[in-house]
Amino acid sequence: MAITDNIGTFNLNAETITITESMGVRSVSVILVSGTVTVTGSMKLGARESDSITLEDGVPLNVSFDFSIDGYVIDASAGAALLVTGK
Repeated sequence: MAITDNIGTFNLNAETITITESMGVRSVSVILVSGTVTVTGSMKLGARESDSITLEDGVPLNVSFDFSIDGYVIDASAGAALLVTGK
């Protein structure tokens, strides 16, 4: 049985990552480790821009869709977070 590249695990520390459609990611889980970490989407609701969401200690943020995620920014430049992605 061959291993496939459909799950990624990452330790973000003082860095920002943007998930784009070309990565093929359909699900993301993020949990705060320390400091301040925010996530921001790029989709608008009419004229309303997306707001940043600040992660809370011990509360994972999980998103999953039937399509590749595009423009999802995880900003751990002032903290650290655990990130799990899936295709």
